[in-house]
Amino acid sequence: MAKIAILMTDGQFNTAFAGGRGASRSQDQGQKSRANAEAICDNMKRDSIEIFTIGFDLNDPAMSATERDQAKSLLKNCATDDTSSLKHYYEAANGAELKQAFGEISRNIEKLTISR
Repeated sequence: MAKIAILMTDGQFNTAFAGGRGASRSQDQGQKSRANAEAICDNMKRDSIEIFTIGFDLNDPAMSATERDQAKSLLKNCATDDTSSLKHYYEAANGAELKQAFGEISRNIEKLTISR
């Protein structure tokens, strides 16, 4: 049985939940949220889960260059390493590219299923 996860983000982490109930507003919630995402990725990799990632609309002008770079870095590091025939990290700027990315991921999952 194959264990596969697809992680997608627009790079705007859900910081409202990063500190839990009663968390101080002065805490760096963005950093905490990224750290939570990194921990989830590490745990999935430890459990031998194949991870595909998609960055959606990461070039949104509302995002700072730092936020954009951090999101891309997190997604690239989280994704399972590419092989000669399988790609695991995708970027999609719009709905059409997102549909294409999911199509490629579906085909890659089929390849994984057949090869195992």
